[in-house]
Amino acid sequence: MPENPQLKDLRVYLDADIHMRLKILCVKKNRSMSSVVAELVEQWIEETEELERQKRPPRS
Repeated sequence: MPENPQLKDLRVYLDADIHMRLKILCVKKNRSMSSVVAELVEQWIEETEELERQKRPPRS
């Protein structure tokens, strides 16, 4: 991975079977595992933030 101050590393532990399945699909789709994980994390953040916004009481 190129040295980019905007990027941070993250160590993730996965079950060996899940890791292999992810790796195979990423090769088939010509995607890096990092880009797929980053996309899924961003999606989770957006969904979670939206749920948090919906829980907030209306401002008066």
